Amino acid sequence: MAEINEKGHVSVIIGSIEKSYKKARLTGKLTSNDAYILEAIYKLLGACYTSLSQPNRRTLTTLYNRILTTSKNTCMPMILAQDIKVVKPEFIQAEFLDCNTYESNQSVYYWQEIGSSIVNADVLAKIAVPGFLNAKPSDTLPVFSAGKTITLIPSNIGRVCFAVTDTKSTSTFSILDSSNTNITSTFTKTFINIHTTLFVSISPYAYASILFKVNKLT
Repeated sequence: MAEINEKGHVSVIIGSIEKSYKKARLTGKLTSNDAYILEAIYKLLGACYTSLSQPNRRTLTTLYNRILTTSKNTCMPMILAQDIKVVKPEFIQAEFLDCNTYESNQSVYYWQEIGSSIVNADVLAKIAVPGFLNAKPSDTLPVFSAGKTITLIPSNIGRVCFAVTDTKSTSTFSILDSSNTNITSTFTKTFINIHTTLFVSISPYAYASILFKVNKLT
């Protein structure tokens, strides 16, 4: 479910979840099937948040919270602040799902902007286009903290970009190379109002493979 991010599929999924909820409400109890619905909603919001419309976000979050009210011993309600914040719920031990196993929704998207003339403002304009980030490769923040090797096409020259989701304007990060040298100052940092922190290298890169480490400090 977490891998589905096409808008056409999202509408079908949301419709199916709504039908399942209406049927389950007749019993007044949270069943094991409902727990799977909760997991589907959680993963859908985490994987597709930036491409969902506000009505879709409201529908999914409302259904999540309503299903939870039928059980006294399951995950805490999910709150969507101001309709733009990435959902980051707090959890207690669940009846059917071990919610404590869920980690933050933070992912790191990475890519190279081809062309030495492209600057930070150009990248910001591209990210404003719906679906732009979803088309880029990504990995979890823990993977990048340990070190992620990014393969660049040797013949291409351009700036390396990282976009860390589910962040705050006050979030701080460090970027290290393969020798653990701090190279954060060689990137321009910009916080975007979709709760994403963007890093764009100040200088173009033209290497075949480079190991980067992206660590969240605060």
